Amino acid sequence: MARRLYRHLRGRLLQDLIPAGRPIADAPCAAPGIEVVGYPGAVAGIAASARLCAAALAGDGYAVSVIDLDRIDPATASPGGAGPPVRIWHLNPPMMPKAVLRFGPRRFAAGINIGYWAWELETFPAEWRKAERYMSAFLVPSRFTAEALARITAKPVGVVPHPVPSPAAADPSALRREAGIATDAFLVATVFNFTSSFERKNPLAAIEAFRRAFGEEECSDTGRPARLVVKTANAARYPDQERRLRAAAEGDSRIAVIDAEWPEGRVQALIAASDAYLSLHRSEGYGLTLAEAIVAGVPVVATGWSGNTDFCDPESSFLVPWRLVPVADPHPAYAGLDGARWAEAEAEAAASALRRLRDDPETARWMARAAQDRLNAHVAANDYAGALRTLGIARPTEGP
Repeated sequence: MARRLYRHLRGRLLQDLIPAGRPIADAPCAAPGIEVVGYPGAVAGIAASARLCAAALAGDGYAVSVIDLDRIDPATASPGGAGPPVRIWHLNPPMMPKAVLRFGPRRFAAGINIGYWAWELETFPAEWRKAERYMSAFLVPSRFTAEALARITAKPVGVVPHPVPSPAAADPSALRREAGIATDAFLVATVFNFTSSFERKNPLAAIEAFRRAFGEEECSDTGRPARLVVKTANAARYPDQERRLRAAAEGDSRIAVIDAEWPEGRVQALIAASDAYLSLHRSEGYGLTLAEAIVAGVPVVATGWSGNTDFCDPESSFLVPWRLVPVADPHPAYAGLDGARWAEAEAEAAASALRRLRDDPETARWMARAAQDRLNAHVAANDYAGALRTLGIARPTEGP
């Protein structure tokens, strides 16, 4: 009840208290530094995006200040310089009222506030549409999200995919041993956080596709047993959905459901230790774990709709056919979105792709390399430095 009341007040009242955004034309031509604002220490995709943004900007020569709203000192001033400070907020609108109160409304209003918004449908909730007025410009992770956002704002919208770094060196066999998975097994992985919407991430379809692909077999003709690891987080907050997930995997010793708060590096090690990464999502604003798999050299099988199609194409990834269906999800993020759609992937097509990856290792290796080339080219062509230049903000050494 208390949460529902807060969501109501946040959408109806608190959003209106945030000062309107300054026009992007007020931004300094050569910013002395960029502030990256969010919750970078959290275990969530939006926290990872803040960390990746800060690292990328620093690598491009910007002076970067990371502002962690969990540890902010309201008395801390923004860096001085010619013109207002430039900030990139890695927070979605539902998180902004509380964040602005912590940050300080006057301090917020004094800056150029660029929203990095991660959204995964073709239409936006009313709370997001209202939030448009207090941002100066927007960056988003995919063309899919950019096209949706352009329908509700005349402010600049730039596409900057998450610049996923290469994973740290790890011993895949060690992780497999810890999970009780044979070194020679064909390992399929899928990773999601329950807070990001169980229905959207659609892990039940991943389990169905795996079972269709490999039936009840323990080994293939080549002697490789198939295994599926479903890595989750925050299941305790969604007990009904966790029960559905575990019921879908029940009775199949080849399927492991692991719910635990792992460090980011350990999750990436699991992905890197896999032979295929499977995502039968109904919609993605970007598809961060898919990008992490590609960077790690793991071939991907994914729904061929929404944000991941920027870097997953039919030549380098197994894109699963889909049909559009109405959004049906109790998650509060999607409340009131009448007419919203997302994709339902064909489980049999995904099963066929998994069988091919197991039975044709040469094709798997070729597609993994091609996917890396595709992703690297996409990220290089759409980086933060280029997006800021398009907004008229250059590094101090570049000039206007």
